[in-house]
Amino acid sequence: MVRSCIVFLALAAWISACSGEAAEQPSEASLLLNLELADGAVIDEVSYVVSGNGMAPMHGTIDTSAPGSTASVEIFGVPPGRGYLVELTATSVDESVTCGGGAPFDVNAGAVSEVTVFLGCKRAQRYGGVRANGKLNLCAELIKAVVSPLQTSASNSLSLSAEGSDEEGDPIEYRWTATGGSIDAAASAATTYTCVEPGDQLITIEVSDDGFQSCLSAWTVNVTCAGEGGAAAPPLVSSEPAAGSQNVRSMWLTLDFAEPVADDVLRIFSLSCDGVVHPSSAHRLSQDSTRVVINPTGDVPTDSSCELRWAGPGGPEVLPFFVVGDGAAAMVPYDRSDLSTYAPFPDDVWLEPDPATATGSRVELPIPDRESDVQGIMRRLKEASEATPSPLDGFSPIGPIVIELSDAPEESSMPATQAESLDPLATVGLFDLTTGSTGYGQRIPFKLHVRAVRTINDLIQHAIVIFPSIPLSPGGRYGLVVTKRALAGPDRPFDPSTFTMAALGEAVDGEDASITEVRALMNDVIDVVSQGSPPVFTDDVALALRFSVRSNVRFPITQRTMKEQVLSLPAPSVEITSVRPDFGDVAAIVEGTWQAPEWRVSFSIARFDDGSPVVIKQKSIPFILAIPHSAISTPAPITMYQHGNPGSAENEVPWQARSYMAENGFAVAGFTDTISRDVASDTDLQRIA
Repeated sequence: MVRSCIVFLALAAWISACSGEAAEQPSEASLLLNLELADGAVIDEVSYVVSGNGMAPMHGTIDTSAPGSTASVEIFGVPPGRGYLVELTATSVDESVTCGGGAPFDVNAGAVSEVTVFLGCKRAQRYGGVRANGKLNLCAELIKAVVSPLQTSASNSLSLSAEGSDEEGDPIEYRWTATGGSIDAAASAATTYTCVEPGDQLITIEVSDDGFQSCLSAWTVNVTCAGEGGAAAPPLVSSEPAAGSQNVRSMWLTLDFAEPVADDVLRIFSLSCDGVVHPSSAHRLSQDSTRVVINPTGDVPTDSSCELRWAGPGGPEVLPFFVVGDGAAAMVPYDRSDLSTYAPFPDDVWLEPDPATATGSRVELPIPDRESDVQGIMRRLKEASEATPSPLDGFSPIGPIVIELSDAPEESSMPATQAESLDPLATVGLFDLTTGSTGYGQRIPFKLHVRAVRTINDLIQHAIVIFPSIPLSPGGRYGLVVTKRALAGPDRPFDPSTFTMAALGEAVDGEDASITEVRALMNDVIDVVSQGSPPVFTDDVALALRFSVRSNVRFPITQRTMKEQVLSLPAPSVEITSVRPDFGDVAAIVEGTWQAPEWRVSFSIARFDDGSPVVIKQKSIPFILAIPHSAISTPAPITMYQHGNPGSAENEVPWQARSYMAENGFAVAGFTDTISRDVASDTDLQRIA
């Protein structure tokens, strides 16, 4: 606070004269001063200094300590002149107030100069300051917390584990708390909680890198301490894995019990590996199911000893097993930034919006970055597609689904039959994603074939080819999932490709546009299958593929319609042009022609106005038949051989019959694919091949 007080000063000068003498003007004057403080502060001494006009400074003090004393002074002896300055200072007895000020004045001979001095008074400093030097600290973050099981009985324990992360590498502290019960080592990353009395309790884990002052990251889990007769599973009948067995990191565990499993039992399972709790979830296949599926979160640690624990009818039960180390890496290739391949196929990444179609989309297959002959074939297919009455607004309802693999699969890990393809635990699944469908979220039966083809570069290309067992619904949407439980060997799960892992993960700045596009498609699939029983989560997936089936408005199911048309026609006529004896187990080679229906005009299929295919004529097709010696005395089953390009049935059929078919009583008949004969550049080369 700054206050002001007023000082009055007076300067006096006298003039005296002697008779007969000239008058002499005195050279001194007087200064009169008076000081008061209005707020009652006690000042017992005032200092003054008078200076200026070349005069040696006059200074002194005024004693105001006695009762009734005033802060006033008169100074005599100031030479007349201009430009004087009087300065005053005063301090209260308790040093809480200091005053200071000054004023200029002039002095005239024989006169008193009164000067008013305004003093600024302020109290002593009552506040301090602080200088803050900031230091940035990225707080530690809780990245994992596992409490398992979520229910146990009083006096029994739950396993607790947590993991924190600090980008700056600061030491991380852990703090476990609970609303009841006891925690063995509350400051440890991994510890145990013991139930004391029945009831629900909250367990909270906090991590910090500054002693829990400003940086906290926490999570709370609700657990149940059951009383007598708490949740317990029925007797175990069997399990996969079996006790003591070896398994891969991508495993699921299945437990078959003697009776249906109640809801509260799903909370009592606890998975740990090498003494560390591993998060997992438990699922029933249905409300009254006797089977429980334990799905570990992420991969189980390799080269580890693991245990699954739960409460059984007679007390705690343990299923021990081992997780082997990884063998050679295997994966499901998928990379839409690579323009040289179509696999896997089909894929909605090739759908473009088109409001003119029934589905609102059309298929736009790019010409692959491949050899010129491959590009030529794809251009012709594209031209044929564009020649249809309306563009393709989706993919075939009965066409195969082709999934390329880096290695040959272990066929025992694949669904081998249509029934196995419907198994909730099947490692490969085809799912209905059609909104409003009666089969929404359900599996579609299929037949899976494992293929291995030697390429022109003498490399082996591995794939699985999936044929839906029922026609998919026109305009429907479907998802194909390959899980990491599909194996290339006992220690070789199929993993997602680098591209797939990026698409399954969170978006990052600067990522390839194809990753962003595929992420949305994969999420559509996972959103559905993660709600199944048991659910398939993101960390279970090696490949998730979405594809949409074309409408049937102006594009009926061509192949099925052709089949119906063929069956409605009379049996084709056959003309035999040559019969010649052969050798070995082959009695004779028969050649001739048969009349086949033709739907094509140039490279396009002729269609009615409604889009259904039209048989425009009958076409003579050459065939060849190898008859075994056994056919002379008994009927012989016929193996049909349809050859493509390159190669020819005329060469392949006799060779196949002579190699092993005729020996086993089979006749072999075949013809070269009609399109291959028409499109191939040199039919003679086909025969040579």
